[in-house]
Amino acid sequence: MATKTASEKSEVITIPTVTQDKLTGRDIINPEGLEPELRKKVVILTNQLQTAMTGLGTSAIEIGRTLKELEMLLKPRKIWVPYLNSIPGFSTASAYRYINAYETAQDKLPKVVLDRVLALGVPMIGTKDEPYGKYTKVITDGNLRPPSGKDVTALQADDWIKKVVNASKEAHGASRARTPDAGEYQRQAYVAVLRRVQKIPTDKRISWLHELFGFVLGNMGIDATFNVEPMNPPREFTEGSPDLSQAAQTAAATKGKGKGRGKK
Repeated sequence: MATKTASEKSEVITIPTVTQDKLTGRDIINPEGLEPELRKKVVILTNQLQTAMTGLGTSAIEIGRTLKELEMLLKPRKIWVPYLNSIPGFSTASAYRYINAYETAQDKLPKVVLDRVLALGVPMIGTKDEPYGKYTKVITDGNLRPPSGKDVTALQADDWIKKVVNASKEAHGASRARTPDAGEYQRQAYVAVLRRVQKIPTDKRISWLHELFGFVLGNMGIDATFNVEPMNPPREFTEGSPDLSQAAQTAAATKGKGKGRGKK
């Protein structure tokens, strides 16, 4: 009777942490190959990331914070890029735009204040030139510097955020309240539709869009056929949302026409 050697008895099947996507040929992460504790953390953070990406009111800083945590976990194991390849609409460049925004916020805001900004979903995504994003001008002009020091409380942070948001509303003020901003409504609709269409399987997106706009036309009582030419959205539609910028670039590279028909 054959006896197994010590090496044969201790043989362990190793599951690779990276596999190849059959459609794109790119390396993607294989969760089954991760050690259990790491896999658990990655699943939790990925769920947080997907929730942040699909939430219309979510701050881009929150997306950057989650990506930063994932980068710290995965980059030392050389599976950071394969992970990003596994997330629809993401590239290394777009991921780092979010991470840079988060790190800029970390540099400018005390931890307590940043935690409250994230919790409240305030879009204070910034750059080196505009560290507070769209609130930079109102903060600078109004001398509304964030509270500082080790003893800053959440209540002080909330009070500062409220002052900044209110000052911003006042600055854009009464004239906008009187006259509906059609361009802003269009931008909001664009963001809502694009973030949801990214969750639809690729081969079903055209029919999904046809039906959606057909429903809109039908609800409005419009009986007409529309030919829609793909075109690049205005820059301000995707500013502060790298995932939408990436999707827009991909869509612009695909030529074709879509037709929608709605009946009352």
